[in-house]
Amino acid sequence: MNYTSAIILSFSTLFYISCSSSSEHSSPFTSTRLPSQEISLVDLSSFQETSDNWQIAGDVYANRHQEAALVTEPGRGVLVNLPQENNGQHLFTSFEHGDLDLDLDFMMPKGSNSGIYLQGRYEVQLFDSWGKDSVSFGDCGGIYERWQGNQGYEGTAPQTNACYAPGLWQHLSIKFQAPRFDDQGKKIRDALFQKVTLNGVVIHENVSVSGPTRSAAFDDEQPMGPVMFQGDHGPMAFRNIRYKRYGTEHITLTDMTYQRYDGQFYTSDTLQTLEPQRSGEVDSISYLFAQQPERYALVFSGTLTAPASGDYLMTLRSAGAGWLYIDEHEVVNHMQGERVDEPGYGQVSLSEGEHSFKLVFSKPGQSWRQGLAWEYEGPEIPVTALQAPGSIPRQEPPPPHVVEVTNNPIFQRGFWWLDNTKRTHTMAVGLPSNVNYVYDLRNGALLSAWGGNFIDATQMWDGRGEDQTITALGGVMTLAHRPSIAKLASSRSDWPDSIDMESQQQRYLGYHLTPTGLPVFEYQLSDALMQDQVERKQEERSLTRTITVASKKPQASWYCLVAEGNSIKHLPDGSYSVDDHYYITLPKAAGTPIERQQGGQAQLVLPIGMQSDTTKISYTIVW
Repeated sequence: MNYTSAIILSFSTLFYISCSSSSEHSSPFTSTRLPSQEISLVDLSSFQETSDNWQIAGDVYANRHQEAALVTEPGRGVLVNLPQENNGQHLFTSFEHGDLDLDLDFMMPKGSNSGIYLQGRYEVQLFDSWGKDSVSFGDCGGIYERWQGNQGYEGTAPQTNACYAPGLWQHLSIKFQAPRFDDQGKKIRDALFQKVTLNGVVIHENVSVSGPTRSAAFDDEQPMGPVMFQGDHGPMAFRNIRYKRYGTEHITLTDMTYQRYDGQFYTSDTLQTLEPQRSGEVDSISYLFAQQPERYALVFSGTLTAPASGDYLMTLRSAGAGWLYIDEHEVVNHMQGERVDEPGYGQVSLSEGEHSFKLVFSKPGQSWRQGLAWEYEGPEIPVTALQAPGSIPRQEPPPPHVVEVTNNPIFQRGFWWLDNTKRTHTMAVGLPSNVNYVYDLRNGALLSAWGGNFIDATQMWDGRGEDQTITALGGVMTLAHRPSIAKLASSRSDWPDSIDMESQQQRYLGYHLTPTGLPVFEYQLSDALMQDQVERKQEERSLTRTITVASKKPQASWYCLVAEGNSIKHLPDGSYSVDDHYYITLPKAAGTPIERQQGGQAQLVLPIGMQSDTTKISYTIVW
């Protein structure tokens, strides 16, 4: 690495420049990924020819109590498999792929079984595994076993059972790397499932597959192949099928130089009139070329060669301000950069071939934070780093502080993130039945629920613990944003966003424990006393909420917000589906809930008719 001498300024360079953009036409860019391609489900033209067990529908319904029951409605947008005896061919995409990101929603009826085969060879199993305590490769999300003769081998079980109840839409995300071959066609690396996520839970990471799994469409291995949807096992529905295919070409950076300017700089314009203190040729990009912790700016310049024409998403992660220019046009303005985990983005359309680039990194202070990264995503190119590996200091994560549930319920006070808002008066409750929830004590709201392991409280104990947040160890189902109980002028009055629990009308009193250790939350409602208990009573992954109100005076103006979402459907079995993600079931004694709209949201409301000394309402959430 050769360094050319630089003119040393005879005075200390200290600039305080007003924070203004160097480009009048630049604007904040918020997209964090390039868009995926979506398979059209207007008809079956995106797939190879198949049998009539495959069809397009507008909607589907599966009664979670009936085996293999899947009912369709006319329309477009949903891919449905309804196999019959001697009529159950598989479905192949018309495109082939190597490396692939695949995202889709699927719905299965009770007891159903299917699978998705990457390249038509490597299966991710789809199976009704709802409520199972232990899972194998044959359960939902499992990477299926291989088969030889009469013997199965390999196969990888999901790390946890993240399967929802039958009849609910579930989300599957697969990040897959195809096997690699040398110039003679010899395989040099196995196929790899980099990450598989089911309903927000990572169930596989870096699982290699030595060959095609059982019932694959092809016995050999190839660089390319179609996605196959299994059609000969059970009924299944799919929607929102999106994908990104990736090749092997990448951006290259050549003819690179760097310049270092000493001082504090808050815009990139300032450097244009100055002489650098150091400069030279470089073969990589790294903040380490500064050779000092702060009070400097680095400018990297060179030639960027784009392998293909198209849109490129550029990302800067920097422990200081950063600007990226391509062909002298500002692409990323990360002027407010301070932390490497708070990136700045910009999108640019590039033609195939060479382009000039300039990357400016300013580090005016905060020497305890270091790092500079330039990453990009392009046409058939995954997110790829352009900086040297050492330009992002490696930090070992703190040891996890996992809170586990044993034989008795367990509680943890802490802060809880909900829609980018930190709820400060919350309690997480873990039940021995592997069902957990978070309760907002201030608003008397059941905020979230999830199955599986309880919480990670690392952020409460790491360093000074100033974050004070708890994190669920499972796929979180968001249930509520508003208070659960409110006093309304009428059943059509707007539901409040929040409630002052220290007011005279509603006041949080605390909680007591039942003989089995379950918390019962207590509130004063005007002249009434309310108790709120949440427990698992019935189905595998469910919570039953019971609200009891004791009052000596009739109180007819209190209501309970049972559910809220973009859509609430009253199903043929009498239950309600909320956003197709969870069910609400009510006992007959609860009466008929009020279905209403507020601000574009559907709401399900129950009146709390306090006409006697004690009034009790209950409902069950199933997912």
